[in-house]
Amino acid sequence: MDNVVLYAVFLLLVIFAAYGGIMTYTEYAYTREIVKTKEAIRSQESKLSSEEANKIYDLSLRLNEASTIERTVKMNEMLSNVEPLIVGGSWLTSFGYDRENNFITLKGAVNSLDILAKQLYNFRTSSVLLGSKVESLGVDTNGKHMFGVQIPVSAQ
Repeated sequence: MDNVVLYAVFLLLVIFAAYGGIMTYTEYAYTREIVKTKEAIRSQESKLSSEEANKIYDLSLRLNEASTIERTVKMNEMLSNVEPLIVGGSWLTSFGYDRENNFITLKGAVNSLDILAKQLYNFRTSSVLLGSKVESLGVDTNGKHMFGVQIPVSAQ
């Protein structure tokens, strides 16, 4: 019985030692592979000629310009969609684009609270300006009621 326990413990130690060896070798192999991959990347980057680097830089500039043009077109379309929604007695005082949050901000003024309510109702119920929300309300020194509305660009 003592021999059986001794053999079992010995077998268990051999299994743990083999498992530890396999894990150590696997980690070593992965580390070695990562080093080889990094060296290959550095080698490929060093082979990149200045002409190819200029082409890549030019492509990057063109992609940035294309995205700027796309945003400008979206804003122009949005403004043309807003124009028919303006109620008589209401006017826009500013139209801006918040690039960080991807919102168009409209600010305007009206002469009376009735017109303000109609104007905000038009914006909120419009099928074109989905997701619009009132950002600010107030009265200026001349007694005009001021409002601000945010419209997500992706709502287009």
